[in-house]
Order: sequence, then structure tokens, then C-alpha cells
Amino acid sequence: MAAAAASGAAAPMFNVTSRFKEAVGIINGVAADKFPLVLVRVIRKLHVKAERIFTDAEEAQLQSLLALSSSRLHTALEVCSYVLEQAAYRAVGVDALAAALREAGVGDAHAAAFGKVWAAEGRGFMDKLRARSLGGPLVLCDSKWQLSLQLGSSGAARAKDTGALFEFSLAHADDAAAAAAASAGGG
Repeated sequence: MAAAAASGAAAPMFNVTSRFKEAVGIINGVAADKFPLVLVRVIRKLHVKAERIFTDAEEAQLQSLLALSSSRLHTALEVCSYVLEQAAYRAVGVDALAAALREAGVGDAHAAAFGKVWAAEGRGFMDKLRARSLGGPLVLCDSKWQLSLQLGSSGAARAKDTGALFEFSLAHADDAAAAAAASAGGG
């Protein structure tokens, strides 16, 4: 209790929702010797948002190997991804990650598996996340406008109603530079 008071009002690492608790129960039910293999695959593929971590065939194999239904497997994988993303976001150490997981209800063997995978793969995962653009800056590549002015009718003296419509086209900086180079070269 004194340690909690000394640490101040530090927010917990994970939002322990009912879905998180459900996933913790699923994770704790997975064989401790197979779980690290799943975690390694998750952390190695997690930085690629356009690609799924497991193919449909691999998910079917995992379901039979881990004796989980499709929905339970997806729930467990989502929470594993969430845990690893939070660890990267907060740049926590192995011991802090394992302690936060134990506090959230993850069993000792599974928390230790997260810790071992984080120790081996965490630095590379964070480097890949740093290199990945989070959408990058958008630049204006085209604009269009239209102005309309409606003057008053005979029944209303000096009534004016103005309206403007602007349309801005945005593109990623790399796409806009390529489009500008193509239009300059082709014009």
C-alpha cells in the first residue's frame, strides 16, 4: 500500500474491461509452452497494419492446436496486440510489463512469457513503430471554389444571401510530390 501511495496517481497500464478480463481467462487457459510462439508471431507482424497476423489457414490450425473457437482466438489475439502496443507506447521494461499483467489477472507463466517475448523482440518492435508513418502530413494538392450571391427580391429591400463552397483535395506528401513531378514532366 505504501508503494502505491509513493507511486502517485499513475494510471494503470491496461484498461481492464470485461472484454479484457474475458481475454485474460482465455490466455490463462492456453498451454504455457505454446503461448510464447503465438506472442512472437504477434509482435513480429503487429507493426504492419495492412497485413493480418495469421492467415485463415493458420488461424484454423491455431484453433485446433489451442482448442479455441474462432471468436475466442480473435479475442485473445486482440488483447495480446493491445498489451504489446501499450508496452511499446509506454516503453516499459520487462519487469514492469510482467507486474502490470499479473495485476490485471494474467497468470505467472503467461506474464513471464509476455516478459520474455518483450525482452527479445520489444526493442525491434518499437523501432518498427517509430519508422512507420501514422498517416503522415497531408498536403493540399488541388482546390476548387464556388461563390453564390443571391440578391434581395422586390419584397425585401437590400436582402443579400451569400454562400461559398470550397473543395480541398489532400494527399500524402509522397503522393503529392510524385503527382507534381508527373504533371511537371508531362506538361
